Amino acid sequence: MNKEVFFKRRPLAQTVDYRPIWKIGQLLLIIRDGASTAGCSLLKLHLFSWVFQSHKNKEKLQDWIISDFESEMSIWTLSPHVNRAIAFAIGEKLLKEEKGKYTLTTSGNQYLKKIDTIEEAYSDEKKVLNKYGKIVSDAKIDKLAKDWK
Repeated sequence: MNKEVFFKRRPLAQTVDYRPIWKIGQLLLIIRDGASTAGCSLLKLHLFSWVFQSHKNKEKLQDWIISDFESEMSIWTLSPHVNRAIAFAIGEKLLKEEKGKYTLTTSGNQYLKKIDTIEEAYSDEKKVLNKYGKIVSDAKIDKLAKDWK
């Protein structure tokens, strides 16, 4: 059994939502357009990242808001891709974390200005954040998370 084994590397398609550079842009937008001046919680970053994944998820968020945050809302995914993108963004000095809140750095704001020059970039995410970003507070998300059983 002295046969050699050869492997041929083939390109692997990865959906855009799992690419760190795309996810970093989403996270920066969530912080800028959906957070208070104090910053954004990790749960809020995960929530809106989950909302961006499908129309069904966006509808669940809308139903929760329409019910004045009283309806049942299922647990959203806490994606390791979000955590990885946060780590990269901190490493690139695009955002910083203090006391459990994430805020943009000067470099993060400059990065977003470049994104804003491309009209179609993150257009769906921007619409969702402009409509719901400030309405869904960290306190409401924390309350929802505490009610999960």
